[in-house]
Amino acid sequence: MFKISNLIKQNYHGFLWGLTVTAIISSLYFTGIFDKPEKILYDWRLRKNSIKETLDVPKIAIIGITDEDMQQFGHLPWPRNRYAELVNYLKEGGASVIAFDMFFDLKDSENPENDIALSEAAVNADMAIFPIWSPTVNLFRTRPTNGIYKGKISENIKLISDSSKRTAHLNVFYDSDGVARRIPLHISSTDGKKRFIPLSLAAFLESKGFEQEIELNHGNHLRIGTLTIPLDKDSCLPINYIDFEKYINLYQQNTAQWLDKIGRKKPITLYSFSDVSLQNENRLPADHFKDKLVLFGITSPGAEQDIHVTPFERKFGIFLHANILHNLLTENFILIPETHTTLSMIAGVSILLSILIFRLRLRGSTYTLLAGGILFLLVLSGIVAFTSLFLFQTANIMIEMMPFITMLLISTGACLAINLSVANKESAMREFELDMIHGKFKLSSD
Repeated sequence: MFKISNLIKQNYHGFLWGLTVTAIISSLYFTGIFDKPEKILYDWRLRKNSIKETLDVPKIAIIGITDEDMQQFGHLPWPRNRYAELVNYLKEGGASVIAFDMFFDLKDSENPENDIALSEAAVNADMAIFPIWSPTVNLFRTRPTNGIYKGKISENIKLISDSSKRTAHLNVFYDSDGVARRIPLHISSTDGKKRFIPLSLAAFLESKGFEQEIELNHGNHLRIGTLTIPLDKDSCLPINYIDFEKYINLYQQNTAQWLDKIGRKKPITLYSFSDVSLQNENRLPADHFKDKLVLFGITSPGAEQDIHVTPFERKFGIFLHANILHNLLTENFILIPETHTTLSMIAGVSILLSILIFRLRLRGSTYTLLAGGILFLLVLSGIVAFTSLFLFQTANIMIEMMPFITMLLISTGACLAINLSVANKESAMREFELDMIHGKFKLSSD
């Protein structure tokens, strides 16, 4: 009968070395030494991710204020009645939600009645979302015990805040290299009385009519009704970046019919404010936005405060929100194994490799063994890279590659050291035997 104890006795040195390698990898893992190269490999997989067939989900519309719009309508801030007209227009057309990626934290400088007009339009639409933002919550790098990040909150004026169907935050977390890869799922005021979810999630819930209470399982997942959203260890949602050039259609009037047909197949379309402005005689009909999820914000290159570094390139914040909203609509989430899962896999693979190493006996010169070892390491590293890319492309699983590559490096080094040591001992033994034979031959000759 098979017994694990017998297996351990037969492969004692392999088990011991496998556990030693696991301990070394674990120690290095918690020092953060893998973080920088791991982020490079993380972004590589995002950029190499194959385009998945777009599911039959509602389309996303981005209405952006461009440089051309500001030349035509004047520089910001604009009078609020202009936004009120937009909300009424989208309500008339049957848009499912309109989420603002901009603040109204000061009263209208031209006419207070404009604030009332925007507030009334939002209340009448019953699907407008205005955001908040925390200037301090981004300073945190680890998850609080309850999964909620607390910080100072910047809000819109009360009249507009009270008219919002839902209130959501705009915060994005940046890693140590300055790249935005995740968003916090919950932030709150410092006293904890006000809690907010991301703008994209609020827009998604509004479009679906979800009113269920959000259940946050710390560091694992977010559950909303039957929908489960996986989170990272810090209770943040990793952004499964899309290739913006391939997923976003830039709307232009008088576009060739065949180009327009191709563009309509893309899940996200970018419009300029002039395309929907009341002052434009040729503006799009309101029903063009029927059932669409609309995000409204600034897309002018001069808006540096709302431009984020992504694994692809610098992008406006509104594009990130559209990206996350698309992830939610398609349920296309990144799954990151927890730390204990990663280290358990490292332990298992390390022990198996170590058993193989202590059983493997290679022959050849020192240079042959070194060349073979380097080639072996490159092949195994390639297998790790291919496997990790395959897992991400097919199942959105983002395993950490550096611990595995480091384990292979240590294991290959151990394999070479053991076999070189054995080869040297055997060579010395052969020389000794030859010397003995040569000595006996001389004695017999004498």
